[in-house]
Amino acid sequence: MRAFVWGILGACAPAASPVTPPADTDVAAPTAGLDGRPSNATCVASLRAPTLDSAGRLVRLWPELALADSTVLVHPPGSDAWWLLGTRPGVVHRVDGPTGDAAVALDLSAVTTSSGSEQGLLGLAFHPRFADNGFVYVHHTGTRGIGQTVLARYTLSADGRTADPASRTVLLEVDQPFRNHNGGDVQFGPDGMLYLALGDGGSARDPRDNGQNPDTLLGAILRLDVDGGAPYAIPADNPFADGEGGAPEVYAWGLRNPYRMAFDGDTLWVGDVGQNRWEEISQAPRGGNLGWRVAEGPDCLDAPCDLSGFVPPVWAYPHTGAPRSVVMGPVYRGAAIPGLRAAALFTDVYDGGTIQALFQDPVSRAWSARTVAAGSGQVFAHFATDAGGEVVALDLMGGAYRLEPATDAIIEPVPVRLSATGCVDPADPRQPAAGLVPYEVIIPFWSDGLTKRRHVALPDGATARVTDDGRLDLPPGTVLMKHFEDAGRPVETRLYLHHAETGWQGRTYVWNDDGTDAVWTPEGAEIERQDGGPPWRVPAEVGCPACHTAAAGPPLGLDVAQLARRVTYDATGRTADQLATWEEIGLLDAPPASAAPLSSDDAPAEDAVRARLHVDCAPCHQPGGGAPGDLDLRVDTPWEATGLCDAPSQGALGRVDARIVAPGDPARSILLARMARRDDAAMPPLGSARVDEAAVAQVRAWIDALDPARCPP
Repeated sequence: MRAFVWGILGACAPAASPVTPPADTDVAAPTAGLDGRPSNATCVASLRAPTLDSAGRLVRLWPELALADSTVLVHPPGSDAWWLLGTRPGVVHRVDGPTGDAAVALDLSAVTTSSGSEQGLLGLAFHPRFADNGFVYVHHTGTRGIGQTVLARYTLSADGRTADPASRTVLLEVDQPFRNHNGGDVQFGPDGMLYLALGDGGSARDPRDNGQNPDTLLGAILRLDVDGGAPYAIPADNPFADGEGGAPEVYAWGLRNPYRMAFDGDTLWVGDVGQNRWEEISQAPRGGNLGWRVAEGPDCLDAPCDLSGFVPPVWAYPHTGAPRSVVMGPVYRGAAIPGLRAAALFTDVYDGGTIQALFQDPVSRAWSARTVAAGSGQVFAHFATDAGGEVVALDLMGGAYRLEPATDAIIEPVPVRLSATGCVDPADPRQPAAGLVPYEVIIPFWSDGLTKRRHVALPDGATARVTDDGRLDLPPGTVLMKHFEDAGRPVETRLYLHHAETGWQGRTYVWNDDGTDAVWTPEGAEIERQDGGPPWRVPAEVGCPACHTAAAGPPLGLDVAQLARRVTYDATGRTADQLATWEEIGLLDAPPASAAPLSSDDAPAEDAVRARLHVDCAPCHQPGGGAPGDLDLRVDTPWEATGLCDAPSQGALGRVDARIVAPGDPARSILLARMARRDDAAMPPLGSARVDEAAVAQVRAWIDALDPARCPP
């Protein structure tokens, strides 16, 4: 139950060896560890937090631009000074970024058929090294027979104004047996490979079973190395690179009509248009079978069937008697709408321009969808992102719309880099700013073995108040900072900020590989460890309230029982009582009442374990803490009121006659079982990938020695 939480969100300088004051001095030894309170003018929480609301609005980007049958909008790598806009008949326009002025750059109408409603020019992709080679790739429907999927390359001028029609190089042609289900996207991935999505060939119910046939290129996402050969090479790590078991080009299959893809790091998102029951949004792994036509959404197309071998959709929404056609958008990584960070955007052709977003709960990992912007009748067919990561939706009927925050209020921007927060030394962000005070706690939270430093910053002139129950009531403007290191390498720094109008809010910064600065990462991350073991999981900011409950804080660890210890201060080399130091330098408004400090690990077993449960479990397991069941694991709760003797309310994990704690019988004790695992039944349920073996051993020994009479039958 070692809760990984925002915790004391401060940072504490590692303790040095105690310093012995010199003997025989005429000057009384100072009682405080610091000579005075440092001035703090830079590390102060703003009046209100940057909004975490994900609501947006759609604003016309180029009001005078209205090109009918607009299907795709892209800009060259690194700049949105100009864009390419493709229309279904096969005409590609260059659009000036600031003005929206458009002119034809490439006319492919002579080689493109758009006689079917799903045919035409469907995709454009700039080569990652466009500045060097001028290559742009076009995905369109060819004119032979009823049409075929064509992937061709053209050379474009550096300013995008002209293209050389003679530079046309056809890389791939795939015959289509029907006019529909032509797929609809081509993109370069972060690996430099070109990805092309193709539908199952058309008609209803995939009559040729192309979706489940990896030997065909239909119903699949292809992955091509366009730099490795002519017209392309097969990436060596493609699932069927040797041609055994499937076509060498195939990356993933089991798709009906994949309409638009989006990369978020190495994760490939795809929207797949359904038959007549479900629209699907999936993450497509290399070698993944997404199930069509055995499965449609979460169901069998023809029951019964076995769905166990398929990659299930992340999200599926029903047709409910109306026509539906999903359009996949990007995962939002912009800065204008902080509450939308890491959400996967999508729309439906028949939703009138409404934009929705998928959010993943940081605790349960479950997905949910909500509307972020209401349309006004648009038919969005493609999403783009500008150079800053902000989203632009392209209307098939003409017009491009930027997704902007719904509010017109001026919101203080979040510093993207830790060095710009005012809480660290800009020249060396691993060091705190001068106005921060280090602090330490008696029992730190388990953080997968990482070392931590904690600091507190109060606004100049403000003081903290000790409440009747021994907590510190920290004034508005306070910032707590905690810095995490893995074998000397910085990995994460967290700020916990007390905004006067909006309360407490967490903020997370993840360090770059060379340890020179950290970048704001509100969506969380996984960081490889030095020892090669399970990665460190940086939680998403939206998950802060899961542990920072109103009942427990919200700041955790800032109470007299945790702070009542001696600390060695690097600034002076003195070792002193921490609370006395805070009082003397003016961080506290009055002397704290004497209180028993939490027991440390070297205390008697009962005291040490109860103290550990108080720190790691009680933030949620107390009245009002939000956890299911009736446990109250606060250290001052009488034994008979803790609920530790009760049967588990959330499952026995296969144990007979299980109890939360079964005195003398660790094997029946669910408390211990949950501490000793890291799966869906683990405690804590989030934020930790490694078992605290020392704590498990401590609790096991305590349970083993408990008198069974402590829990009467």
